[in-house]
This record gives sequence, structure tokens and C-alpha cells, in this order.
Amino acid sequence: MAKFDNKPRTTTSTQIRNMFSEGMSYLNIKFFNTSLSFQFSPFRGKDPTGRSKYDFKNQQSTSTGIDGAYALYKVAKDILDGKITDVDMSIPCAGNAQLSIKRMIGQSGKYETIFAITKNNVVIPFRFHTIDITVYENGQPVVKTIESELGAFAKTIEGYLTGINADRHLDKLTEDYAALQQAQGQGKPQYSGASYQQPKQQWQPQQPFVPNGQQQWQPGSQQNPQGISGYQLPQ
Repeated sequence: MAKFDNKPRTTTSTQIRNMFSEGMSYLNIKFFNTSLSFQFSPFRGKDPTGRSKYDFKNQQSTSTGIDGAYALYKVAKDILDGKITDVDMSIPCAGNAQLSIKRMIGQSGKYETIFAITKNNVVIPFRFHTIDITVYENGQPVVKTIESELGAFAKTIEGYLTGINADRHLDKLTEDYAALQQAQGQGKPQYSGASYQQPKQQWQPQQPFVPNGQQQWQPGSQQNPQGISGYQLPQ
């Protein structure tokens, strides 16, 4: 539970995507309350088995709302669609942090897309992985690059913007808020730890409305008190 302006606030998060950038960082993407959260953990080498290790103690995180999320999505989508090549965009975010996307020619001689966080005088970059494929044009092999990880990143943000897969997170947010209100004695909702339950009222069947002077309709009745001709479907 966080406090802003001395008022308690919910801190509900839902994990939605993990990504790994070899030699750079581990990226964790979450729904956080109504924002989109990015958590960067720097690369710290490999263990004796060759597995990459990441420094979770020195991770940096921030979150952005729909405007910043859309800016990230738009740039990623334009790169994927081939509308832009070189780009350098920065977005101010929560906690005096900054998120940036840069696309430029890397040491390999190919274009690279770098997503990074700058916070507390620390910069942690994440390089999106690509996959090279061979296609044939006019009978000749041509190597082309698929921006596979950038594409997954764009789809993840699109899901946040459109609410895809957000239903359970919003349910959790409602539950946490209900629990917070109950703890403060400000609300009447019934909260039992794992689930939020509104007070239930037993449904009682109501008598059908019958206009004055008319008989109540009964199933199978052939009466037509108003003399209106009935329409019958063909057998």
C-alpha cells in the first residue's frame, strides 16, 4: 500500500511479459494500477553452467500512462512497418525516470533498437532481439531481418492500450481498493481475503403486470381479448 498526499493508495500489479537481452538486462513488464510498469535488471555475467545472471537488487523501474504507452507503441509500430529507421525518443515517467527508444546502426553493421531506463543517475539498456531469415527473390537468396522481440513488445503495449488481458488485473484492483476501504472503515463492501463480494439480495419473482380489466396471460391460452389477429409461423 502506497501513500500520496497522506492518503493510502492501492498498489496492484499484474505480471504480463518477461524479456531477456543478452549482455544487457532483463525486462519485466506489468500492469500497475492503471499504468504500465517497466522494470529493468542489469546483466551481471554468467554462472558456471553458462546461464545469464541479472542483478535484481540494483534494478530500476518506472511506469507510464496511456499517453507514454502509446508513444512507445507508435514508434515501435513505425519501425516494424518500415516507416522510420533512425529514431531517438525520450519519455518522462514516474519517479523522476525517463524511458527512451533509440534505433541506429550497431557494431554489427545492422540496425539495432535499444529501449532504456534512466533513473537515479543510472542507465540500463535493453536491446531487442532480431531473427534473420533467408527468402528467395527472383530465384536469388536474400537475408532479411524480422524484428521479432520488438514486435512482441509492441503487441504487449497494444494489449495495455486496448485492455486485452486486463480483466483480471482490473478485478484485482477493485478487490484491493475494496479491502483498503474496508480496513479504513469507509465502505460497506464485504471483503474476505481472496475475493470481493457485494452484499447479495435474494431475488424474488415478481407478479406479471396485468392491465386493468384484462385477464392474466396463461401459457397455451388461445384468448385474444382485443380481437387482434395473430401471426403464426409456417410449420
